Amino acid sequence: MILSDGKNDYPIQTNSAGIYLPVNEIVSGNIYLHINAGIIDNQNINDKKILIKGNSKINISGINKLDKPTIHIAVPTKATAEQLKPQFKDVVLKAVKAVNSSLIESDFDYFIESKGEDWPINITNDKTVAVQIEGKNNATGQTNPIDVVIKNS
Repeated sequence: MILSDGKNDYPIQTNSAGIYLPVNEIVSGNIYLHINAGIIDNQNINDKKILIKGNSKINISGINKLDKPTIHIAVPTKATAEQLKPQFKDVVLKAVKAVNSSLIESDFDYFIESKGEDWPINITNDKTVAVQIEGKNNATGQTNPIDVVIKNS
């Protein structure tokens, strides 16, 4: 017996304690159990392929651009990451959904970093920040920092 993802075969290990499946080596996708000989459902078989449904996560690490968000902060000369983060929610969600429309807000998190200065930053004029998105739940991967130019509206 072997497990296969259609590209690679993963040998199943057995000993007196039981059967061990190499699931740590299998990243995502559908997995098939191939049985070369034996009895299944009281029938002799020579070759049987059984689908073991995979739990695929969607890789979002390829996102490299975000739309410009609408930013409004009461005191734009002292903007913090905590004030900016909720204002990026819609553009980050749009970018993630462009990868796969089934992804939702609970499938990622994102972080905002200032570029070239410490927080708080002055966003009365154009200011570049870096946004990094990280997959969780149904998404996996992490983007490189994405530069976004913002300005208080």
